Amino acid sequence: MPNSIIDLLCFTLETMKDVIFISALIGRKFRDMRHPIIGMAAYLILGNAVSLIFPNAFGWLALCLLSYLMLLYIMKTRYFYVLMAYILEYLYAAFLEDIIIMGMTRLGVNKEIYLSISCAVFSFLISVALCRYAPMNRVFQTFMGGSGIIKFLSIHLYVVYMIETGLYKFSFIDTSVYIPVISCFAVVVILSDIIILGQQRTIGKQQHDLECFKTYQPMMADLIKDLRSKQHDFDNHLTAVRMLPYTYRDYESLKNALINYSDNMVSEYRESELLRINLSVVAGFIYSKMINAEKNGKTLNVIVRQHTLKSCMPEYEIIRILGILIDNALEAVDAPGSATLSLDSSQNQIIISTMNKGPVLSSDLRRNMFTYGYTTKTIDKQHHGYGLPNMKKLVDEYEGKICLDNRTISGQNYICFEVTV
Repeated sequence: MPNSIIDLLCFTLETMKDVIFISALIGRKFRDMRHPIIGMAAYLILGNAVSLIFPNAFGWLALCLLSYLMLLYIMKTRYFYVLMAYILEYLYAAFLEDIIIMGMTRLGVNKEIYLSISCAVFSFLISVALCRYAPMNRVFQTFMGGSGIIKFLSIHLYVVYMIETGLYKFSFIDTSVYIPVISCFAVVVILSDIIILGQQRTIGKQQHDLECFKTYQPMMADLIKDLRSKQHDFDNHLTAVRMLPYTYRDYESLKNALINYSDNMVSEYRESELLRINLSVVAGFIYSKMINAEKNGKTLNVIVRQHTLKSCMPEYEIIRILGILIDNALEAVDAPGSATLSLDSSQNQIIISTMNKGPVLSSDLRRNMFTYGYTTKTIDKQHHGYGLPNMKKLVDEYEGKICLDNRTISGQNYICFEVTV
């Protein structure tokens, strides 16, 4: 009878510890939970009943499932969040209890009842202290927002540990003999996960690149077709240039005529620079933006300073950045205004710059420019304020940098964005 009471007290402490620790991970306050006391009481009653009816591996697995369902009911959040928090808590608790048992054993405490009490009490106190003073929710959010590989490894580590625990509790064999085998199995599983997930990521990237190629390659073909059609007029332009000295007799008028005519020719053939870019999908995308700008009565001037563009960022991600910068620059000017896009490359990084007329950037605007939902637009505000924050997040992922500045040209103020990644 005393042993049963001690087991119940230890079970209660472990349940309370689970709820406190997982609520700290998820960031759920006690007042925001769904009937936590009723949920824990129901779990304790059902858990003891299951343990009495099924004192075997099936009962132990059923108890784990009941524990997860209890936490899912109390926390009122997504099942995957609760599952990952439950797995992390289980691994933490198992690691902590192993340390406590080793410490108590070294002190000469070997009785199972004393070890159970020590594990329950010390793990409860340590967990409460951690939840009180450590940024548990921040750590968990970082974990959930991180790589999927870490989540998969955590799940498989949990499965391997469950197998080892099940063998220890419900098998008559000496599990210490099989620990090296289980450890090797765990290493093989983890390495297999890393390889498979790496291949899936590579395949996903290739599929994304292929979709981008299919989307923007026809635009590149339109660019080539457009330039070929203009090539027929090139002889006429040369003839016109040759006739200018016969039309303009004095030096000044001839100089002005040559400058004006050459400027017109350069603007007419400005798309030809895109053909020399090594990133054909990027070239096709920029050309499509130039065409759309012309349809809206605006001009997108493109300056290519370096035709061999290098970056660790994949081409489809570069297109996302280009789209955000070009759209913002063109939306900031009224027809028949213009914006300028510049492409350069240095130290294996691509440098994308845009420039458009705009106001002087205040400290408040600089501070809030990359905040989600913040926008200076007055029309359809609910659909704006997300492009620049998304771009900053994307640039940060590839350890790039963003420069935002004002520039004055001929008395006009311009806003300049420069992304290096």
